[in-house]
Amino acid sequence: MAGLRRHIVRLLVLTMLLHAGRAAAQPPEPPSREDLTIQAFVRVVEDTVVAMDANRWASLLSPNADRAAAATFFDDMVPSNVTRAVVKERERLPLLGTLPGDGFRLITEVFIEQDARGRIATWNLDIRKPRGEDDDPQPWRIVAVERLSSVDGLHRLHLRTDQQFNAQDLSIR
Repeated sequence: MAGLRRHIVRLLVLTMLLHAGRAAAQPPEPPSREDLTIQAFVRVVEDTVVAMDANRWASLLSPNADRAAAATFFDDMVPSNVTRAVVKERERLPLLGTLPGDGFRLITEVFIEQDARGRIATWNLDIRKPRGEDDDPQPWRIVAVERLSSVDGLHRLHLRTDQQFNAQDLSIR
């Protein structure tokens, strides 16, 4: 009986390995048109932050968005001396009150560098497709924005390359 169990276990393990190998060998599905347009939208947001362009930010807003709140958000979140920015989508959820595929809540991580200082923030961007603009190359518009978290005062460490030190018996706790 123990021999039969070992044989069955071996067959199960072999079957699982074969299926895992087939799954790994299959090429990943290409991104959908929706994924590509949302990725392009996130890049436009990143470019807008790098350029510190409030007018371009306003062009990303839906006609239904609270423009004053979105302008205040941009002024508060984007400093005047950005040297680099990175915006990454962390999570995508369906936007309540929209048809499937017409609206999403994007949770994004935003890193903004200002010379040697930095800020990392998590933004909530509610986006949706404007009605009747299916041929628009950028079909997403911001309906609402919210800062979920933010850490300011990150500093880049600068080392003096003209002076060297020899550390002995260094202990860091």
